[in-house]
Amino acid sequence: MKKISRILCSVLCFLLLLTVLGACGKDTDKPSDASSMTASEYSAQVLSTADVNFVDADGESTYRVVRPENASDEINTAARLVFKTLKSSFDISPSNVDDSEDEEGRAEILIGDTN
Repeated sequence: MKKISRILCSVLCFLLLLTVLGACGKDTDKPSDASSMTASEYSAQVLSTADVNFVDADGESTYRVVRPENASDEINTAARLVFKTLKSSFDISPSNVDDSEDEEGRAEILIGDTN
């Protein structure tokens, strides 16, 4: 019985070692030069805003920042931060409204627990 246990233990140790060493292969999902890129360069390569329409035919923003009607200070601060970031990054002025205002046809960036 001891001999079978030792053989079984040896086989399991060998399989464990083989599994660990087999998992150390090269990661092929990342681009080869990803390690030399900064985070913003990498995200710019992966996330493209080329196909996003930020303004409609009238020149108004197609987006609006929506927060709950009775939002806490943290949610209001987050909504203002998203609004300011959109304005400075993409030179647009989206609406910053609470969820009681209805406006069809606008894409919504929801902040917090909206209705």
